[in-house]
Amino acid sequence: MSRQNQHRVSPEERMASRHKFWLGLRRGLLTITVAGGITGTGWWLNEAFAVNQWQIDGDITLKAAIEQQLSAMPDKSYLQTRPARLHDQWLTAIPDLADVQITRILPDTLHITTIAREPVALWEDETGAIHLVDGQSHAYRALRQGESPDLPLLRISSTELDHAYPLLQAFNQQQIRDMKNLSEVRSSDASWIMYFSNGERWLLPHHSEAAVFSRLNNILSQPRWRKRSWRIDARTTSRWFIRPAKQGGVI
Repeated sequence: MSRQNQHRVSPEERMASRHKFWLGLRRGLLTITVAGGITGTGWWLNEAFAVNQWQIDGDITLKAAIEQQLSAMPDKSYLQTRPARLHDQWLTAIPDLADVQITRILPDTLHITTIAREPVALWEDETGAIHLVDGQSHAYRALRQGESPDLPLLRISSTELDHAYPLLQAFNQQQIRDMKNLSEVRSSDASWIMYFSNGERWLLPHHSEAAVFSRLNNILSQPRWRKRSWRIDARTTSRWFIRPAKQGGVI
């Protein structure tokens, strides 16, 4: 057999090779067509379900803030206005917003319910600036010009601010004094100093706030103690000092 005959391809092999080539080509074209269709459909749906209107329920200040955020968005397509995306963006951009519930109503509407952050105290930082503090002891924004909320003032360092959470939580759970009577809170090396508007001053140890307030609640709720104001030193567990308070207090 000659060398030329050894490399000759049979008609059947040529036919099989051509069939394989055209089959691969058709599959490639089909894949491109399907991918293009999906991409085109996705683009159309993204634009078709763009947000054009919204309804906002809740605090009027928060409503205005969210209106501003939505109006400033150059792209309100479906992907850019996903509820989870907007939720995270607004919690970062709007300090007074504690939470927000967002529901999409197809094709083009958002229903939004705002939940306002409730300040429970003020905090004076090391520079003298005053901040609003929430129930978790987070200083979430500086006081704006003209704002004057009637809240107790925390004169403590930034490192002590997180430790004030157990104090505020325990104080809110007791039944003998209202938060509106609390004027100021300071901190020494190992104790809290609480000043009240009626001249009371309480010295309480760090790190055992719940137990101290529970005991105070039992004592001051008794008829003998209930209707008077007291200066209390509860820094030691073995002995407390309780004396009548002089009127005046901290303004």
